[in-house]
Amino acid sequence: MGLLPLLLLCGLYFFISRMWNGDIRIFYVLMASSALVFLLGICNRFSFYPIKFEVTQPDFVSTLGNINWFCGYLSVVSPVGIGMFVLQDKKQEASWRKVYYGKKWIFGSYAMITFTAGFCQGSNSVFLWFAALFGICLWICLEKQEWIKNWLLLVILWGASAQLVRFFRWLFPGKYNYDINNLCGYFTGSSVTVWIVAAGVIAYVIFWRKEKRDYLVEKRSVIRKAMIVLVFSLLVAWLLLSLLNTVWGLSFLNKSTAFQGLFLFDESWGNGRGAAYSAGIQILKEFPLIHKLFGAGPDCFACCAYAMPELSDTLYRYFGSARLTNAHNELLTCLVNTGIFGFIFYLGIFVSFIIGSGKKRKKNPVLYVLSLSVICYFVHNMVSFAQVLNFPYLFMFAGMGRYLQKICQSR
Repeated sequence: MGLLPLLLLCGLYFFISRMWNGDIRIFYVLMASSALVFLLGICNRFSFYPIKFEVTQPDFVSTLGNINWFCGYLSVVSPVGIGMFVLQDKKQEASWRKVYYGKKWIFGSYAMITFTAGFCQGSNSVFLWFAALFGICLWICLEKQEWIKNWLLLVILWGASAQLVRFFRWLFPGKYNYDINNLCGYFTGSSVTVWIVAAGVIAYVIFWRKEKRDYLVEKRSVIRKAMIVLVFSLLVAWLLLSLLNTVWGLSFLNKSTAFQGLFLFDESWGNGRGAAYSAGIQILKEFPLIHKLFGAGPDCFACCAYAMPELSDTLYRYFGSARLTNAHNELLTCLVNTGIFGFIFYLGIFVSFIIGSGKKRKKNPVLYVLSLSVICYFVHNMVSFAQVLNFPYLFMFAGMGRYLQKICQSR
């Protein structure tokens, strides 16, 4: 992710935003190819390799490699198909319905495959994506009664996918080749998602009646405010519990192996992300003013980290021969590589895109889908990084969205 890829991706954004023909049937190609990738990931997790590899490792699945890379690809690509599922509505404008509206079962099947792949791949970072996906989808779906029904169906599919992984683990004992002492193992090995499915079915039955859905749409402003308060409260509660656990140790948080380490701020937090974050912060502290403003240069995180003797010793002691090339946090890495100005400009591109899409959403709801992918990318990358399997899609979707915004503006 050096200077040349960044310039190429900026060019990609420019050409797509001005030369794309607006035919979103390209999404079906993306769904088909990604579904195949996810199915291979599911097969690999259960020790079945349709494509033979000379060496197989549990950390590497499908054709993508490391499970974190796999999640990065999933976080930005799959919201397209899932977004198309929740926004299904027979009363859409005829001008774009012909290419957008399709068989709901196709999009539902895609969502099921995606969720199943997410649950069985093993990385806890997928739960950040789950939270962002369902939260933003609910925010969007409060616009229409039909969309609320689709969101409830999506919740049911999510819970059913976890139980499907549980069924596969029972059906193929000993074939599941990854650690189950994590969040993925917890949700697929317990009955929590059974209760979520049951709650989803009950809510779907209750809100089947139009007047019930009308009430939610009318109260969407209140519900959205409540969602903001809930997210803020959960973040504060997590931060408070983590600080208390780090300082004094809270035994009830450390009993469950699935949640162990999530509430403890040390180098091992987030499978080594604590050490990576510390490295990024230390680099920023040591930077002269010019580098604080403009950064060290694209992809220069490792050059800076290993040029500092004390930090270099710490990294070698913790990561060994594996070279730390980023902070495993998109925005922190961006601050190191491109500085405060680069950080503002980079984030500004996508914030302005999301705001612009929000303003034009009623003229073309496809903008919802593209914005959903961009937001899911950034939420997941709070604990991950830009790489060739996700970064190009970010610019591609932003370019497509910018084109659709201009079309809406000209109407």
